[in-house]
Amino acid sequence: MVCSASEVLILFQGRCNFVNDKTQFLNFNTPGMKNKLVRKIVGGFSLTTAMFVFQACYGPPQDFGADLFVEGLVKSKNTGQPIKGIKVSNAMLPQYLYTGEDGSFSFYTESSEGCKLRFEDIDSDLNGSFADKDTVLINPGERILLNIFLEEK
Repeated sequence: MVCSASEVLILFQGRCNFVNDKTQFLNFNTPGMKNKLVRKIVGGFSLTTAMFVFQACYGPPQDFGADLFVEGLVKSKNTGQPIKGIKVSNAMLPQYLYTGEDGSFSFYTESSEGCKLRFEDIDSDLNGSFADKDTVLINPGERILLNIFLEEK
């Protein structure tokens, strides 16, 4: 819409000129209009504040059902003893963790067809030297329990 100079002047004087040439005056000096404006602003802040507090207390919305819980043990193939310090990662994501003292691990990851888990011995000084192993999960469901046996190098 193109405005003439007189229409712009009218707008700056507190009036709004519509396309059908009817002029409506916006007077913010009346208490009713000022109260409505204040109520809308405060109402907007109240809703935003309530949403922020809800998210702070209960966390962000979850993607129900899209996660896979993976847990298991990593053991030596030769001795059967648990191996600590093995890096367990989802090869498709930058997500990883290390096995605990008892060789156990557990984490949530995205559930997808053909999810590839990688087991790597990062620190051979800690527990000896073990060969890396990849495992592909086909149709994993919601929860999976793995027993992984690594061979020594």
